Amino acid sequence: MTRAPSSSLLLWILLAAVGLGVSELASHLVLAATAGMLYEPIRRRSAILREQTERVRSLLDTSRSRREELDPELGWRYRPGYASATDNITVQGLRGSRVYDAFPGGAALRLAVFGDSFVYCNEVSDTNAWPAMLERGGAGLEVMNYGVGGTDSTNRSSDFDARECSSTRTWSLSDSPLWICGVS
Repeated sequence: MTRAPSSSLLLWILLAAVGLGVSELASHLVLAATAGMLYEPIRRRSAILREQTERVRSLLDTSRSRREELDPELGWRYRPGYASATDNITVQGLRGSRVYDAFPGGAALRLAVFGDSFVYCNEVSDTNAWPAMLERGGAGLEVMNYGVGGTDSTNRSSDFDARECSSTRTWSLSDSPLWICGVS
């Protein structure tokens, strides 16, 4: 013989359902009230998933010339030869317009910097990226910018063959190691 649920249990279930409904309604009211007040609007999960789906479709669309391209090992990388008003990727896959010789010339000191958008400098033009500014500031200094936004240094340093250098030293600066080459 099964016993019927007590009326107090049903009351608690009903109160929990009402409480969830009220909190859901309150969250919708907060979204509506803050729509124009916040620096960046609160996005719903469905909007985020829609944006991500469109981004993946865009990456898979080979008919469009995009900065990013899929890479079987790294996930994505910047397309060699890409050019826009603010940033360029050389045929070597480096940020900027300078194409470097295979080996640093003479007494040149070559830095190869790896990392995320901090190294690539997503928000600025080629000439205002800190690796380009560093290169302009140092006589005989070459700074190769291997940065790719949304990645880290561990999966980008495979782009660089340290055997090209006469000697190599590695320092860690945050998560962006610097490979120093051509040191005599």
